[in-house]
Amino acid sequence: MTFQLKIWVLSVLTMLYQELSEMGNEMENSEYEREKIDELQKRLTDARSSIQHIKLIKRLKIEARPLHDTEMKRATAGPSIRVNLDIPESIGLTTPAPIPSTRFMDIDTGRRGKRKI
Repeated sequence: MTFQLKIWVLSVLTMLYQELSEMGNEMENSEYEREKIDELQKRLTDARSSIQHIKLIKRLKIEARPLHDTEMKRATAGPSIRVNLDIPESIGLTTPAPIPSTRFMDIDTGRRGKRKI
């Protein structure tokens, strides 16, 4: 065999070996993926069949009761009274009375008390 032919055969065999290696890696990856899916399905089944899960679902079903027709109408109708959140009285809060300021006091009445006779 000539030297060029040997190089060609070697390069073809190298290429085939690389393809075979890639196919092996892909098969390993798909097996790993399948094993992970099976493991996750088993864990999910175990979690769903656990006592804590069953109690939690039962409690949530009790808490999330369906709305009756009257409650549905009330919820879709919206609030019956408009509430202005800028005004505290509109939601039932009381506000303190304003404190008189000395700045607005009449200038003359302030001076009268300080005059000497």
